Amino acid sequence: MPEQNALEPRLLATLNRILAGLPDAGPTLSGLLDFCNRELEALFPRLCTSFAFAQGEPLHLVIAAVPQDPTTPLRLGALLVPENAPGIARLAGHESVLVRVPSELDTDAAYALAGTGYQRLLLVPLLADGDLLGTWNLASRDLETFDPSAIDLLSHLGDAVALAASRTHLQGRVEQQTIQLVESEKLAAVGRLVAGVAHELGGPLQAIISLAEVLGRNPERDDRLEAANRILRSALRCRGMVQDLLTYARKHPHRLVPVQASNAIMDALELDRFSDVGEVQIHLDGPHDVPAVMADQQRLTQVFLNLITNARHATALDGQPGLVRVRIAEIPGGESRLTLPDDATVVQISVEDQGPGVPEEIRLSIFEPFVTTKPEGRGTGLGLSVSRSLLMDMSGLLYIDETYGPGAKFVVELPACDEPVPQVPDSADPPPAVTCTGQRILLIDDDREILETYEVILGLDDHIVRSCDRGKKALEILQDDTFDVILCDIRLPDLPGPAFLQHLQQTQPELARRVIFATGDVVNDQTRAFLASIPNPALLKPFQVEDLQRAIAKITS
Repeated sequence: MPEQNALEPRLLATLNRILAGLPDAGPTLSGLLDFCNRELEALFPRLCTSFAFAQGEPLHLVIAAVPQDPTTPLRLGALLVPENAPGIARLAGHESVLVRVPSELDTDAAYALAGTGYQRLLLVPLLADGDLLGTWNLASRDLETFDPSAIDLLSHLGDAVALAASRTHLQGRVEQQTIQLVESEKLAAVGRLVAGVAHELGGPLQAIISLAEVLGRNPERDDRLEAANRILRSALRCRGMVQDLLTYARKHPHRLVPVQASNAIMDALELDRFSDVGEVQIHLDGPHDVPAVMADQQRLTQVFLNLITNARHATALDGQPGLVRVRIAEIPGGESRLTLPDDATVVQISVEDQGPGVPEEIRLSIFEPFVTTKPEGRGTGLGLSVSRSLLMDMSGLLYIDETYGPGAKFVVELPACDEPVPQVPDSADPPPAVTCTGQRILLIDDDREILETYEVILGLDDHIVRSCDRGKKALEILQDDTFDVILCDIRLPDLPGPAFLQHLQQTQPELARRVIFATGDVVNDQTRAFLASIPNPALLKPFQVEDLQRAIAKITS
């Protein structure tokens, strides 16, 4: 470590660089730590840094951010300073605290640092409006790293870091709560569609039940092949409805790409067919070849679904047949309410209803959360607020046309972009199923009806099938028997699919590569992350026989 008089000018220069660079250090706490680490590396090499935030009452400090470094011994959520620790009061009094680990700090985080050779930990308080927000933590393997001069200057730097960390932490909380609000409104929309989905499913399900009963009573009918085809077509209709709803409900990363607004409108209209709202027709007017806009198509679909659903409800209030018009147009920037040059291009979409309109006294607040014109119990009051927020994230605007009447007219405006919409390849027919026969297959599913169906299907290809309804029972079977393929449901009550696969990877790695997973739980984030992390094939229920045959052929080839 350099002498104190040599260190101070270098420290001051380093700290000045950090102060100048903090506003541009990045939008995340990890990025902020990485920036500070890079600037301090020349003076304090190989520090282990982190942020801890104060939680609970009495206060305790928990690790909230670590650098983007896989070698860090600290984990998020680990306790750093316990409640009622003497250091809490000193930190709250704007005093940095230097401790030995773990002798002077008996917590999980302290032991994790000591286990990798770190001996000293400097806790620099982060204060916001005089209250202890948390600490900036700097751990060193060298007992002499932090002399009084270094502690003093790092403590002063802590004030600036506190401002940056507080701002970044607050932005993260706002973004997280915004995402939660968007998802809650989306799920509320799904809930409103459920009655319509039940109605839509009723038709094809009735056909399936009736045709199956006819075949059961007279299996020798001459038209049994046609009846079986009708059953299949009806079942595929049901599957399509379920998949449409799941695709809408599924979480996905927010990403802006060139999008045709008309495509998002058509997606919304496809979902809107589930709406169980009177005799209200939807008319779409305007060209389909307007310029693209930079948007997140699923979130733009959510905006249009909210507006169309609101318009349907408003139009149907009097119980008479009605009409909702959705108009799409291309307008110059000078005619738009967006702040754009006159020669810019704007894509404008309006949704017009024949309802009673929006009362003048709430027009100014109609986009605020929990403001609604619907009867009590008929909505969350979040749809318009969330829709406007989503459009602002896409540099767009949502407003009500005060001059329109009778009824209400909501207008969406988005800047046009010059980039082409990514081409989606035409959906080709799936490759023909490659049928292999005579494989030994273990089936694992807690639904007995599904197991019996699998057994019948696989028996047609002369496979040798054994089945069970529990994961642990399957492991017992595998101790005494061998199989070419395992078809396993992910959500087993006693041993979930990920744990079952992990056990096989440890005990029978070759067999672990021959597991095919099946699941209907495609909305669950953990399920999707698990399937994305493994090379094993996965079948999404309900799937067709050809899908299963292709998966078996792939596993055994």
